[in-house]
Amino acid sequence: MARAIGLEIGPQSLKLALLEGSGGRSRLVDFVIRKIESEDEEAEDVDLDQQVRTAIEEMFAQNKLPTTNVVTALNASDVVLRDIQVPFTRDDQIRSTIKFQAESHLHSVAIENMIVDYYKVGETGEKSKLIVAAAKKDTIRAHLEMVNACAIEPLSIDLDLAAIFNAYKACGVLDEVESALIVDIGADTLRLVVTNEGRIVAVRSLRMRIGSLQPAAHTLASDDEFSYRALESGQMSESESMDSSSLPFVILDEDGEEFFNYDMSAPGMREDVRVSFLNKVCREIDRTVTLARLREPVERIVLTGGDTAMPDMDKFFAERYEIEVEKTSLASYFRAKGKLASQQELIDTVGAAAIGLALKGLGNDAAGFDFRREEFVNQTRFDRLKRGLAATSVLLFVVFFLLAYICKQEVRDYRTAVSRLQRTQKDMFYRVMGKEPERSSGILTELKRKQRDIEKLLGTGRNYDPFCSSLDCVRDFAKARAQVQIDFKLTSIKSYKNGGFIVEAEIPDDPRQVQSLHRMLEQIKGDRDSLLMWDPGGHLDQNLSRKQEGVRELTIKLKMKPIMAAKERRN
Repeated sequence: MARAIGLEIGPQSLKLALLEGSGGRSRLVDFVIRKIESEDEEAEDVDLDQQVRTAIEEMFAQNKLPTTNVVTALNASDVVLRDIQVPFTRDDQIRSTIKFQAESHLHSVAIENMIVDYYKVGETGEKSKLIVAAAKKDTIRAHLEMVNACAIEPLSIDLDLAAIFNAYKACGVLDEVESALIVDIGADTLRLVVTNEGRIVAVRSLRMRIGSLQPAAHTLASDDEFSYRALESGQMSESESMDSSSLPFVILDEDGEEFFNYDMSAPGMREDVRVSFLNKVCREIDRTVTLARLREPVERIVLTGGDTAMPDMDKFFAERYEIEVEKTSLASYFRAKGKLASQQELIDTVGAAAIGLALKGLGNDAAGFDFRREEFVNQTRFDRLKRGLAATSVLLFVVFFLLAYICKQEVRDYRTAVSRLQRTQKDMFYRVMGKEPERSSGILTELKRKQRDIEKLLGTGRNYDPFCSSLDCVRDFAKARAQVQIDFKLTSIKSYKNGGFIVEAEIPDDPRQVQSLHRMLEQIKGDRDSLLMWDPGGHLDQNLSRKQEGVRELTIKLKMKPIMAAKERRN
């Protein structure tokens, strides 16, 4: 089953959520929180980045967590947020021109030194209303260097505001009402997200300082009714200021049993200070909701963040706005069990951003912000290898091209040789046959047909060599005659069908001559090298007749040996 880790790197603490799931409802497998705390907080040479790296490495090592499939986020206080309109509705058009469209709204940094992403709020005719988030490339580079030093390559870099929205969107609390407001009150930041019909319509992030609420250094609101100059006029007076001991804070002990302890009876935590602090928060809520320009009033407030652990904070907002105020149980929705059950209040209070990031790693991303663009695009293993693979592919293509070219040349040479041979055969056929071969049958067919015609004309059977020389046959006959003493007078030799000769001769009418004739014929019959064979088919005297007194006529029928014998003779 797929797993993903959401890692929220805050200014004071680290929060990590491990989710498991695929397609359906996810399950919270682990949740870890660690406070970032230096040994000497007053020292000027404290390396905060090194402290964060050390804390991250310890979190992963002690809990035996994988460093793959991790999603992180930038703090909204480090990002410029703007509401703009563009004359496009298609996402591809918006994506290709978003930097140009946002440039006139971003004045502090050159646009080429920023990564710009957007969220489409809605469409009006041929125009789109967007929430633009722009982060400095140096900020993104420093963030990546810090997590890369911990052997972590994040899949994407989200916006913490969007991660919080993603967590509560998955729970369904934003879809149950038409308009809702997420209020995240952290130790140093107030984050507000206004939603309508389950979609973001406005976001704000304000840096919380001791004694007052100030706009985040890089957070810009839209050019509507309120400006940050108006916010400055709402700062608390000296008499209303609070020292650090009077602010809500997070306590992290070694055993992790108690993370929050708000004691209103503690020295410095006065009721008037708490009410003044909450009134400041309400003032920023009023301004944010006004800027959102909702058609219907907000029906639900969702509280989250460490400082919402203040006693009766939900009752305060419920009485102030006379609407439903809810602290959603993220631990229950994501089925936290075992040791996580004892941390339910902690997960519900500060776990929204980390859980939302983990959901993004599982493919559940309601907002779609990602600052890993341009030169910061996530380099997967394939991306790192693709240049080498591309070079190898080109080299293989060149090799196969050369081999194909060589094969083509060989085929062309072969075809040229075959064509030349066909022309030679055609010329030879014309010289032998006296005519051109028919195209439909070809030279070989014509030659076989001519061979059959010759065999039919000459009576040459299949068992005899059609190319046997008659001179060789006569020479074999003369050789057999020379081996015996016989007065032999040859009168004629005639060939006949089916491979044979008829020999006519005269011999003296003497028994000894007849015996010599018999030895000669037996010699022919027994000679393995001879092309001839003799089969008398009866007594030799039947082949003799008296021509005149003292002379006999001889008629001998000699056959040619089968084709295999003739071939052995030639070989």
